[in-house]
Amino acid sequence: MTHTGWFRMIITLAAAMTLFACALAENGSEPKAENDGWQYAGYIYGGITFAIPGDYMDFGVSEADAARGCIMIGGNELFTLQLRCFDPAAIDYAYFKAIIQQEPSSDWSVRMDGDLEILTYRNTAPGPSSELYGIAMTGLDGKLYKISIFTGADEAFGKDAPVWEIAERIAESARHQDFSEWGLESPNTSEEQ
Repeated sequence: MTHTGWFRMIITLAAAMTLFACALAENGSEPKAENDGWQYAGYIYGGITFAIPGDYMDFGVSEADAARGCIMIGGNELFTLQLRCFDPAAIDYAYFKAIIQQEPSSDWSVRMDGDLEILTYRNTAPGPSSELYGIAMTGLDGKLYKISIFTGADEAFGKDAPVWEIAERIAESARHQDFSEWGLESPNTSEEQ
C-alpha cells in the first residue's frame, strides 16, 4: 500500500472512530459504568468495542506495527493497550483460546456476548514488559481480535497496581456491535492496496 493509501486508511479510521463515539452517545448505548470519565473505542469494521479511560492517548500505529496486525496502540501513565487483528487463515479464536487454556501462567475465563464468546486472561507471572492482561474475540467480520494490556509509563505491575483494575474494566466492557448500516468502506478494499 502506498503512503497515500495508508494516510487515507488512517483518516478513514479516525473519522469512523469519531462517528462511533458520537453514535454511542446519541443512542444512549454507553453503559452506566463508563459515565465517570471513560469512553468507548474499538474497531468499527470488526464490530469490536470496549471502554477506555478518558485520558487515553493514541500513540499512533507505525507501518511496522500495522504489518503485525496492530490497529490501535495507546494508553496513559498507568497502562498501555494494543489492539491487533489476525486473519483466520493465520490464527482463529478457537486455536488462540486453546493456547491460552494450556498456558500454566494464564488465569482465564470466557463469557458470552450474544452468540459469540469473549475470552479474558490474566498473566499470573507478570513482568515489566510482558502482556499483563488480554481479551480475545472473533469480530463480526470473522477475524480474531486481541486486546493486550501492558504496564504504562509508571511500569507498575505489582498485585495492587492500577493497571489491573483498568484491564478488568476494559475486559468487562468489551463487546460486539454491528455498524454495517453505516455503509463505511472496509480499509481492506482500498483501491491503492
